[in-house]
Amino acid sequence: MLPQIRDILLDDEFYGDYAGASQQAQKAVDKFIDMILATGRFPNSMQLHKIHKLDLWSVYITASRQAWRILLWVNDNGSITFHRLMNHDSYMKYLKSLLS
Repeated sequence: MLPQIRDILLDDEFYGDYAGASQQAQKAVDKFIDMILATGRFPNSMQLHKIHKLDLWSVYITASRQAWRILLWVNDNGSITFHRLMNHDSYMKYLKSLLS
């Protein structure tokens, strides 16, 4: 279980992914960021889970019936860093590249 989230940081790769995502996906991400900052935790619907063998966590977002994934790091100071925003296919290819 994660400690209370105090802040969300966005790295450069996430900004690029976000800019290339659909407006619906951007709106869903914005909504979840607001929810996380308001409550200090991830909503259950995001299904937060640790990626086996990697120092990354993953959450699910659905926008316009399309599955999106956010990869993130959990920092020692109570903040999290959003690293990547990808559709499901890109996410699977990215994880395979990290694990190979």
